[in-house]
Amino acid sequence: MKSSEVTDAEEIRNNYYENSNEMKEIFAYNIDTEPKKIVDAKIFASLTVSKDMKSIYFIEDYEFKMDLYEGQLVKYSLDGKQTKEGIADDVTSFEIIGNSDVLYFKSNGKENSCNDLYLCSDKKDEKIGEEVANDDMNIDLDTNAISFLENYNIEKSRGRLVKIKGYEKTIIAEDVASYKYKNPNNIYYINEYSYNSKEGQLWKYEGDNNKKLKIDDDVSNILYY
Repeated sequence: MKSSEVTDAEEIRNNYYENSNEMKEIFAYNIDTEPKKIVDAKIFASLTVSKDMKSIYFIEDYEFKMDLYEGQLVKYSLDGKQTKEGIADDVTSFEIIGNSDVLYFKSNGKENSCNDLYLCSDKKDEKIGEEVANDDMNIDLDTNAISFLENYNIEKSRGRLVKIKGYEKTIIAEDVASYKYKNPNNIYYINEYSYNSKEGQLWKYEGDNNKKLKIDDDVSNILYY
């Protein structure tokens, strides 16, 4: 697209997605063999390979719906059978945890709302958070613990801080504006935040016994932890 043909930012974005969401050939090879094509797929942007190198994941057939681009999340096995498995529709983004656990965002069909968060493993595929703030999610690769803000109010920029481990949810605090994660038993967060004074209460979450320690009032931000 030439700069003379561009009318607005929306047109630039749509052109990017249309050109990215096209048929691509995926090849696999190692040092001892010639490259081997394993699949033709209409993939948006890129794909992710599992840690054990036995599967690839990608979003196929991206489409624009309700102000979001979404498509089908697909798993493609790289073993001898090379099977293709559809995991979920209406997926906007995803991440792989370990070898086979898939964390993905799925559109909930609501306007002016964050997407819902799902965790798919060998045991089950289950929604673990509703209206989750994508930018505030943390994945602890050492423990597979996941923390995020759910029931997120976009206008007020705050939500419920939770921790998930093995599908078990721990609610840490409500009305959280921001947080910093160090480990599953060491999370700092600001709640009771006023957008007039731009200050709130700083708390520290100290573990599975749900102990919480108030550190200070009138805190504007967490700079270091």
